[in-house]
Amino acid sequence: MKAVIFDLDGVLVDSEPTHARALAKTLSEVGASFEEGRQVGWSDADVIQVCLAEAHLPAGAQAVACLLVRKTQIMLDLIEREHLQPTPGAHELISELKRNYSLALCSAGRRDEVNAILRAIGCDEFLTTRVVAEDVKHNKPAPDPYQLVADRLDLEPADCVAIEDSQRGVASARAAGCTVIAVGHTTLQSKLAGAHAFFSHIADLRSDLIANIHGSDSTH
Repeated sequence: MKAVIFDLDGVLVDSEPTHARALAKTLSEVGASFEEGRQVGWSDADVIQVCLAEAHLPAGAQAVACLLVRKTQIMLDLIEREHLQPTPGAHELISELKRNYSLALCSAGRRDEVNAILRAIGCDEFLTTRVVAEDVKHNKPAPDPYQLVADRLDLEPADCVAIEDSQRGVASARAAGCTVIAVGHTTLQSKLAGAHAFFSHIADLRSDLIANIHGSDSTH
């Protein structure tokens, strides 16, 4: 193992409810509805497109792009007002891992939102190698995001461990060839069976555990 790649929302920070509020407000402004929870692991573009189609509204690239801009505006305001905090244990794990491994971020989120959240939770300086929605043509669950992170680290995905919380995230990292650790912050363990290991909480993870899991299968 040479690197650990973190997902952001639902792993390092409990920001999924904030994303849900921003998406709900964005879609309500055009007469579409949104069901909280369906955004976990999905890109905003995919969520918006599906919700527009379900409301029988135009769901083409231009309509989605306009709503993405609006959603980011709302989300940035919420990030500033809600004072997001890192998931308990996240800072400690990053501090431990950075001594021996390269660290990176792989998020389905949009760049402005990702950067604002990282600054808010104090992780900006530790996760400077990052891939976000704008960097790939095919987002999670495609392998492209994790493959790109590995490329930017000048590593093979097999040298990397990914820490994820969603079905799409696990599928993306696994398809790229990473060892995948799932944490149960947002998604039932039964839905994360594709991961090599499952932990209820990121606070349960340590550097030695991650190294031992690399390429094996375990549940904790």
